[in-house]
Amino acid sequence: MFKRKLLSGLFAGAMLVLSALPAAAQDQLAFTFVNNSGFVVSGLYVDPSSAKNWGANILSAPMDVEGGSVDVSFSGYGSGTCVFDIAAEFTDGSWQYNDQFNLCSIGKVTLNPENKWSWE
Repeated sequence: MFKRKLLSGLFAGAMLVLSALPAAAQDQLAFTFVNNSGFVVSGLYVDPSSAKNWGANILSAPMDVEGGSVDVSFSGYGSGTCVFDIAAEFTDGSWQYNDQFNLCSIGKVTLNPENKWSWE
């Protein structure tokens, strides 16, 4: 009897841990940012669309002019937060941004010349 209760308890505990994994995995968002703007990107900012201000620059080094890319991953916003704004800052101090990217379903965001953004 004791073994059956012990096994039942272990099984229930394992199921609880396994059921929590998908929720934790949903908190993690990732996408690739590609710079095809024609300019060196010195700063990249990704914040929930509901944020009033831009957060910190997530680049560790400036990005190349054409075709430079960076893999971005982040978490901490909760599984219900999917819509983010993305901004690029250039070495001359100018900015280009776009809003309302659903990063739960987008895997790649590209900044093209003249502030034209594409995603897939």
